[in-house]
Amino acid sequence: MAAAVDTPLADEERALKQFEFYFTDANLPYDKFMWKLHTQSDDHWIPIATIASFKRMKEFEPKGTEWLLNVLRTSTGLIEIDETGTKVRRAKDLVQPKDQFERSVYAKGFPDETPDLQVRLETFFGQFGKVNAVRMRRTEEKVFKNSVFVEFDDFASVKSFLEADPKPSFEGTELLTMSKEAYCTMKIKEKGLDKKGVTPRTHSGTGGAGGRKQFDAFQQHPGGPKKEKEPVVVKFQGKEYTLDGQGKVQVSIDEFEFAKGSAIKFTGAGSGDPKFGEIKNPLKEKFTPLPFIKMDKGATEGVFGFGKTLSEEDVAFLKEKVPTIGGGEVTWEPLSEEDERAFHYWRLQDQAKRAHTDAQTPNQKGGAKGGRFGNKDRGGKPHNKGRNDSKPKSRNDSKPKSKSDDAKPKSKGGEDEPVEALKAGKTRGEVEPSGESAGQGIRGAAIPSIVSTGAKRKAEGESESPEKKPKVEE
Repeated sequence: MAAAVDTPLADEERALKQFEFYFTDANLPYDKFMWKLHTQSDDHWIPIATIASFKRMKEFEPKGTEWLLNVLRTSTGLIEIDETGTKVRRAKDLVQPKDQFERSVYAKGFPDETPDLQVRLETFFGQFGKVNAVRMRRTEEKVFKNSVFVEFDDFASVKSFLEADPKPSFEGTELLTMSKEAYCTMKIKEKGLDKKGVTPRTHSGTGGAGGRKQFDAFQQHPGGPKKEKEPVVVKFQGKEYTLDGQGKVQVSIDEFEFAKGSAIKFTGAGSGDPKFGEIKNPLKEKFTPLPFIKMDKGATEGVFGFGKTLSEEDVAFLKEKVPTIGGGEVTWEPLSEEDERAFHYWRLQDQAKRAHTDAQTPNQKGGAKGGRFGNKDRGGKPHNKGRNDSKPKSRNDSKPKSKSDDAKPKSKGGEDEPVEALKAGKTRGEVEPSGESAGQGIRGAAIPSIVSTGAKRKAEGESESPEKKPKVEE
C-alpha cells in the first residue's frame, strides 16, 4: 500500500480526539497517572486545565480555554463537562475490554521521532480502520525504537492491515508487520523462554522500558469494579443531607436552612472547669435531644445549640436550671441571625466531615462503611489526625488546582470573638456532645482501587482547607 495521503484533521477534531483518548477503554485503566486523577474523588471529576496541560494538548493552548471548552462540548457521549465548565469526567461505565491482544499488531520501519510523528502515525494507521491506540515503543532511555504496537477497534481492521497487498509502507519505507501475538512468540523463542511460563499482557500497552511492569487497574482488582458505596447521609435539625465525595454538605451558608432562635449565647462564665454532664442533667426534663454546647477553653462565654426554636418558656427554664457555669453567674442573650447561621452551619459541616471520615474507615471485611449518620455532631477530636491526602501531580510537574472552602466570615475580635471564631474556623476550644438522637503519572504512588465509573449525578463540592479541631468532652 502506498504511503498515507496527508489529510490532516481540523484542529477541533484533533483536539477532541486527543482529549477523549485519555478517557478511552484502551487508555484510562492502563494509564497510571490518568487513573490516579480519575479515582481521586468519588465523582471522578478532573480539572480540564490539568489535561489541557498534557504535552500532546499543548499545541492547542494558544486557542484559549473557551475554544477548548466549546470543542469538548461536541463530544458524542464519552465525556461530559460539569456545570462550571472547569471539570470533565468519563460519562460511560468502564468495562474491561476484550480481545485487545488479538486486535493488536506490531509494525517496524518508522523514521526517528519528530514532534509530529505521533499524529502522522495515527493518520497512517487510520487508513486500515478505526484505531484505538498507537503506542510508540521506547528504550529504557525513552528513545523511540522505530516500531509501534497498534490496537485496532475490530478484527476486520487487523486483517486489512496484515493482509494489505502490497505491504504497508510509511512515507516510502516498507514496514515489517505482524500480529502482536506473532511478535511476542518470536521474542520468546529468541530469548529461549518457555512459552508456557509466559503470560502476555491482554491490553495494547507497551509495558515499561527495560521490562518494568505495565500498570493495569483491572489486574490490580481482577474481580472487577467494586460496587458503588452507599451514599453518606447526615441528619441535622430533622433534615437529611447527602455528602459529596469530599465529605461536605452541598449547601452554601446563605442557602442553609436552620431553626431560627435555636441557639443562645451565654457570658460571665467563671474560670472553673465546666462539667457539661452536670450542666445538662437538669435540662433532660424539658429538652430532647439535649443541647450542643460550644465553649472555647478558658473563655467566659459560649453558645448552646438546640434542635428547635426556643420559646420564651424554654429560655426561662434554661436560665433557671443553668444559672452558673464554671463557678460564674452567666447572662443569656440571643445570637444575631448572622452569628446563629454561622454557628449551625459550622456544626453541620463538622458533623458531615466526621461522618465522611467514619464512612471511609474500612470495616472488618475490608470494605468502607457508608449509610446514615444521625445528629451526633459532637464536633470533637479529628478522626484523621495526621492525615495527608495524596493527590497526583501533573505529568508536567504541575498540581491540579482545587478551590478553597466556602468563604468564612472574618473574625471581628473583641467581645464577639468566640462566636466569630467559629465562623473563622478557630475551633481550638472545647466542644461538648450534643446528645441528639441517631438517625442513621505520580510515578510510584499508591493506586486507588477500581470504583464505579458511571456518571454520578451529584453537585460538585469544593476541597476543604485544613482545620484544627476542638476537644470533646466524652
